[in-house]
This record gives sequence, structure tokens and C-alpha cells, in this order.
Amino acid sequence: MSQDLSDILLHTPSSVLDAPDPRDHRPTLSKEATRLSIDQLLALPGLGEFSSGPSDQGRWSSCTAHAAGNGVDMIRNRWFGSGSSAIPISRNGAYNAIRSGLDRLGSDSGLTVREMMAGLTEYGFIDSTIWEPETPHEAPPGNYRDYSMTFRGSYYNLPMVTDEAARFPEGTDWSLRTWLQFIKLERLPIFVATKIPVGDMRSSRVYATGVRSLSPYRSFEDEGYWHQECVEDIIWFDGEIYVVLLGSWGNSGAKGRWLVPWRNFFDRYYSGQAFAPKEDWA
Repeated sequence: MSQDLSDILLHTPSSVLDAPDPRDHRPTLSKEATRLSIDQLLALPGLGEFSSGPSDQGRWSSCTAHAAGNGVDMIRNRWFGSGSSAIPISRNGAYNAIRSGLDRLGSDSGLTVREMMAGLTEYGFIDSTIWEPETPHEAPPGNYRDYSMTFRGSYYNLPMVTDEAARFPEGTDWSLRTWLQFIKLERLPIFVATKIPVGDMRSSRVYATGVRSLSPYRSFEDEGYWHQECVEDIIWFDGEIYVVLLGSWGNSGAKGRWLVPWRNFFDRYYSGQAFAPKEDWA
């Protein structure tokens, strides 16, 4: 990888985004999430203690599968103790297996989060020592599902609304409380798409620090790269609230993490839909 992100990102197909779907389940806030202040919620630990660190998708369009795999590692370490993720799962293997079932192995075309969630129900993740594909077009072995770990739960779609738009009293911060409920109280990851500006892709500062810029977008036509990632934490940083994303480009950024201003997620040109697995999924 060069000392910016453009070497990979500008030569790899963008992530595939989910379209809105009225059948999606929407979360409700718990009593604890409503009673604690935002500062109290932010002070709680996130998922960093359960993280196995970043993955590396290389030049594949498998960011959605890598985000899912990073989240699965957090869930495994949370439920079964640190080191439970020592059995390495193949993120690219799941990417190929799910696309094989969709008859899309011929094209390195990415996955939506909904496709990934459905695929993990049927195909799941396999131990990478059993199979690790060498190309995005390699078909899974016939006995893939005999050795895979599947997930049969469901998920929530996390809508982004301002207090004004949702007619909440000022200071309710409903969307922020919802995200904090999953990351800080439920201790479950969130999967989200962001459109990384070309300026951030080529910035040595962003590459070195992981701190991404405020959204510069004014339309869907503005140049950038859609990418799926896994939320590891939400924190105060430099006087603002930032979302910490666990990346899939190795240790670039802040040891593989990327910090995105929370307010960017209210910009529909910057952020796609966000999903969180339900407890039964975990």
C-alpha cells in the first residue's frame, strides 16, 4: 500500500449500498439509554476490549464481509473470552461463498449489508486454515457449510434523524442515544457505510492519524468512495463526538482505526444506512 489510501481505493470497486426498505426493524430505546446523559453514555467502554484489531481486504471489494468478520470477532471475544477469535475466520471466504450463492462469483462486485446478513445465515464464516481463497472468483469447497459458523438472528436498521426533524425536544439526541445503546450498553457492533472523500484518500495526515475530515459533500455526484466498516466505539475527541471505525486496510490510520465526526452521519451524501445485529444474531 502506498502512503495514502488511493492506491487501493481508487482502483477497487466501491461498496454496494442497501436501498431503504420499509420492512426493516427499527430499534427502541431502553430505559437506561434514555435516563443516562450523553456524557455518561460516552464514558462507558465500547467494544475495543473485544476487538481483534483490523483486517486487510487488499484489492478485493470485500469490505462488507470484513466489517462483518471484525464484528463477529468482537462478539466471540465478548461471549467466550479474550482469545476466542484465535481461530481465524476467512472474511474473503465468506465473501466468495455468499456471492457464489448469488451467482455473482464472476464479478468482484461487493455485498450489501442485507446480503451479508442473509449470507451469514446460510453460509457463515469458515476457519481460514480450512479454506482461504486466492482470488475473488474462486468457488467455495463443496463441504464449506459442514465447517462453517452461521448466524441465524436478525438485525435493526438505525435511522439517522435530528431532534428537529423527528419533533423531539431539543437535546434528546435520539439517534446518538440509539448508537450508544448498541455500542456501550448492548455491547454489539454497528455496520455502516461512509463515502470517503478523495481528499481523505490521498491525505498523508489522514493515513497516519486516522482522523477523517468533516463531510465536504453537496450532492451524490461529488467524487468519493463508498466503504463498509464496523463501529468499535463512540468517543469525545478534540472537543467533538467521533465514531471509531475498525478498518480493513491493515494498520493504516490509528492502528487500523478511523475516526469520523459524528455529525457526518447526518449527511446523506456521506453516510449510507447503518445496521446493528440483534442479540439473537450474536
